[in-house]
Amino acid sequence: MFKIFIVEDDHQLVRLLEEHMQRFGFETKAVEKFESVLSKFEEFAPHLVLFICKLAKV
Repeated sequence: MFKIFIVEDDHQLVRLLEEHMQRFGFETKAVEKFESVLSKFEEFAPHLVLFICKLAKV
């Protein structure tokens, strides 16, 4: 099964992404706190990382 690792602090967005991806057969793991990204990443060993970040306007 294809694994997708989601890094996002917006709980509603994470829930929406996980629901849609799981419907198509993907296994998902989401992390909302940046401090736990590395340990969870190593545990899950994903095929794809979806890292959502907001960039400040310059």
